[in-house]
Amino acid sequence: MKLGPAEGTPEEIKNFLENQGLQADKFFQEPEKPIAAHWFITATLIIACAIVVLMFFKFTDTRWQTFTFLVGCGGSLWLAANIQLRFKNSWASGGVLIACILFLLVALGVLLPSDLPNEARKWM
Repeated sequence: MKLGPAEGTPEEIKNFLENQGLQADKFFQEPEKPIAAHWFITATLIIACAIVVLMFFKFTDTRWQTFTFLVGCGGSLWLAANIQLRFKNSWASGGVLIACILFLLVALGVLLPSDLPNEARKWM
């Protein structure tokens, strides 16, 4: 184990820190546990189900269509938050959020697929 210019076993480094008046428990920080894959999979399945429902089911009442769209937006936000927490990259999480919302708008029928590149350029 190497700590700056000092090298040795973990016990030697701990003893060195304690000899210098430092507490090893307060000096080192425990690494964060990675986010489990099922959180990403669950959010992605919610988005995919919302897109499929919006594309293939015709609603007579717009309330269900709006509810399905909002569930898809919530799943998109959840996926973007997971990406931000896991990778600490706001560009990736923002890009995923915008892409998911654009796909949901296409599935809803608000945008045409041919309009996606122009809309993506406007949002970014």
